[in-house]
Amino acid sequence: LRKKSEIGKTSISKRQVVSIQKIREVRDFLRDFFDEMEATVYASYFDNKDYGWRSILDAEAFLRHFLIGELSGNTDTYWSVYQYKKRGEKKAYTGPVWDFDIAFGNTIENGCESPEGFWIKNVLWFDRLFQDPNFVKDVKNITDFFQIKVYLWKKSKMNFWKFVINTVTKEQLI
Repeated sequence: LRKKSEIGKTSISKRQVVSIQKIREVRDFLRDFFDEMEATVYASYFDNKDYGWRSILDAEAFLRHFLIGELSGNTDTYWSVYQYKKRGEKKAYTGPVWDFDIAFGNTIENGCESPEGFWIKNVLWFDRLFQDPNFVKDVKNITDFFQIKVYLWKKSKMNFWKFVINTVTKEQLI
């Protein structure tokens, strides 16, 4: 039962009661922050190390998120993503990764049934970030990126001949 003084407030945890107004302020702050982040990604100075996307988005977390999406062939990598901002910090973070229901060839969307090429690179922010030579360099610095991708793909295909999920033969998968 709530006290009369708590009417119009929403409980966030057992220890903290926050007013609807405070929730709106936080919502507006985050909306404005993420609008600014997107504007920075598409700005003419987006690849500037001091004022560009790296100043407002944690590059390491974003790169990890991108690579996991590419390695798994997860077309949901961009659309189904968590991003958050830590209180008192300027940058936003990407992750944790999740939503792998259509990863590892479990869809025929966008050519994801094949381990070759990029799946996510040409989508919105990823496409823009690949215009930054330093982002491209960071991606290239990942040792044997494509070899790892093909290896994981082949291993995931083994599931079909270890466990008869479909009527596909081992020869059709290799």
